[in-house]
Amino acid sequence: MSTSNDPVSYCGLFCGCCCRGKMGKAASDLLSATRTYSFDKIASVMKVSNPDFQYYSEFEKVLKAMNQFFDGFGNCPTCVNGGGDPNCIVRICCREKDYSTCLSCISMDSCDKLMTTIISKRRLRTDNTCCF
Repeated sequence: MSTSNDPVSYCGLFCGCCCRGKMGKAASDLLSATRTYSFDKIASVMKVSNPDFQYYSEFEKVLKAMNQFFDGFGNCPTCVNGGGDPNCIVRICCREKDYSTCLSCISMDSCDKLMTTIISKRRLRTDNTCCF
């Protein structure tokens, strides 16, 4: 297995576009801030004027769940260096063929594994910050 300092995955996507690390950090930071400023107490007062604040405890539970779910992704070393999904079909294929990316493969243009992976990653994207 080769390693790389480039933040590019086997499928060719730029790892900086991965939502896992960003979402995990955002959830962790927001949870920390809400605790620092005792927002649970603020929400209990705010629910008088805005009934949506009655759901604050559920919101905090979701933040905790997100924090646990994304834990570890913030320091992802990239899939080429052992991070990411160990069951990724593109990752497995590249490792079996000893390729650093799909660009090395002559079948790349017609590869179902690659297209399935790219399409699923596009569906997860919600902003225009990624370069694919």
